[in-house]
Amino acid sequence: MSRWFKIWLLSSLLLGCSPEHRQTEAQWTGSPDFDRPSETTPPYPDQFLGGFGGGEEPVPTLDGQPLDHVFVFVHGNSKTAAVMYGYRDYFRARGYNDSALWGLSWCGEYSDSWREILTAENSTDLQVFLEAIAGYTGATEARVVAHSQGGLLVKDLLLNHQPRGIQVTRLTMIASPHGDKTSATDAGAAACLFSYNRSARFCKQEFGDSEQAVAFRDSRVIADPLVEKVQVIFSGGTSDERYYTENNLGQLADVRYSPRDNIASPDWTGEIVLSGHKHQDHTELKDQNISEVFSFLAD
Repeated sequence: MSRWFKIWLLSSLLLGCSPEHRQTEAQWTGSPDFDRPSETTPPYPDQFLGGFGGGEEPVPTLDGQPLDHVFVFVHGNSKTAAVMYGYRDYFRARGYNDSALWGLSWCGEYSDSWREILTAENSTDLQVFLEAIAGYTGATEARVVAHSQGGLLVKDLLLNHQPRGIQVTRLTMIASPHGDKTSATDAGAAACLFSYNRSARFCKQEFGDSEQAVAFRDSRVIADPLVEKVQVIFSGGTSDERYYTENNLGQLADVRYSPRDNIASPDWTGEIVLSGHKHQDHTELKDQNISEVFSFLAD
């Protein structure tokens, strides 16, 4: 990697860019009877959330038998719920009805620069979407599949914005990076994997070995015993591998590695399954492992 590329990358991550809000409302392809919530993300309160879900019968079913849970698919940044149609179709073909299968378009239609799409703002979109699903279906549990930054939204949801009336009980994280991405200057701690970024303030705070950094990480632990299972799908041949297997902090190589990756308290008795797929890139991890996700999440 050239010196000038390193300088460009670091300056981009630390300085961000000026907001150019150009988000348009994402398409809704689900039931017209579903009362879609409005965007909670400023400055788009006049838009409705997009995505899919719901059908002629609002009760979620498997082979005609009612369920107490739904499946919710959460895409990454600068995408829409349409990239999760493969999951919906796979589950649908195995007996689940449309009221059991939901996808959220949480950042509108191909919206702002990835640096401007922030976890802290958009996780409340996921919160109100889950609450609306609970009201429509009567389901009390959600099993969530999240790709890329969608995983950061779920982590922030569990930490700061627990939905009312419905509980996340199983979670699949696909190629989801570390970091909280709460500001344009913190573009996600993936940048901290590069040695020349280690001195950056947010890298020291999230990955450093000082007492302050350790205390910061410990404060992000989510004590949520109702999350029964967590599946982490990552690449075995790219830098994604280091998100979950590098042990430079003397910690276990799992999702309890950095802030907002702490899905459960240290005494949590649930299950974490790590699944590496060599030579699959960021998008292939999402598209080529649907059957594995199904086996983990479905009854």
